[in-house]
Amino acid sequence: MLMKKIFCVIIALLMLVSFASCSGGGEETTSDVSDNTATVPTVSLVSEKTAVAPGEEVKVTLKVAQAPLTACFDILVFADDSLEFSDVKTCPSELILAANKEEKAGEEYVILRGMVAATYDVADDDMCVITYKVKDDVPAGTKISLTLQVPTYQLGFDESGNDIYNVDCTLQGLVLEVQ
Repeated sequence: MLMKKIFCVIIALLMLVSFASCSGGGEETTSDVSDNTATVPTVSLVSEKTAVAPGEEVKVTLKVAQAPLTACFDILVFADDSLEFSDVKTCPSELILAANKEEKAGEEYVILRGMVAATYDVADDDMCVITYKVKDDVPAGTKISLTLQVPTYQLGFDESGNDIYNVDCTLQGLVLEVQ
């Protein structure tokens, strides 16, 4: 019995040593770089049409551009009460993307989370398509706003993604008008 315990301790120590050697010796660090001169990522919402009718379905595409060495991000999309959320689908990408509807403090939004093992250059990519339905009782002339928040957008200093930093993004929302 004592021999089994000694053997288990030795195996556990060997596993710890092997895991430590797999880490590549570099630790991931995160810092805020406010004076960075690199290109600022642009996050935008676009739609094929901005004139909509009550009861109509509208598809809104969330795009990210000018984001070299992207490591990860969280992007929130908020829509006026005149829209009802129907669906969200992520677009094919080298990034691992997850999108869904969430609610916090009575406020509904769509959240898109993206990450990659190292980094990925986002040139001008569609990230997800959100489908909304304009509520039936919205009067003509109503302007419907969709806004963005990006609590986290991180870029890498190089392709490895071992060292990353937080950046602010340029945000371009969308306004629809009910006809």
